[in-house]
Amino acid sequence: MFSLIAGALGTVLGIFVLSAIEKFMGPQLPPNTQFTLNARALLFTTAISIAAAMLVGLAPAIHASRTNVGDALKDYVRGSTGERAGSMRAILIVGEVALSVVLLVGSTLLLISFLKLQSTSPGFEPKGAATAFVESQSTAIKHLRSRPNFSVR
Repeated sequence: MFSLIAGALGTVLGIFVLSAIEKFMGPQLPPNTQFTLNARALLFTTAISIAAAMLVGLAPAIHASRTNVGDALKDYVRGSTGERAGSMRAILIVGEVALSVVLLVGSTLLLISFLKLQSTSPGFEPKGAATAFVESQSTAIKHLRSRPNFSVR
């Protein structure tokens, strides 16, 4: 349930972030640039949220179906959680810590790369340079490709 709520909140956050990017970066973007959420990305997010909800819900159910009720009650009376429950918890904790480390390292490397990219020289003097966005029709490109000196990159 919580994973579905988190997926929905992530989608809403994505919508707000896209509108904020359009609002604040609008003058720097090419004309007629629109940001929209990709349907495939939304479908992927929904599928991951449903899979996470099912995994979180089914793992304890499968574990509970394999245990003998009598042994579980005896362990509960003694104050023990049982070996199987302890090993499942240990596996989940190790998985969470490993995923957290991977995300932390990845985000740190991304931030370092971004900071280095900002201080990198573009290779030309940008002062006084002008940029332009040119759209061409596909039929015009096909016609111009027949010319020997024209290439599309």
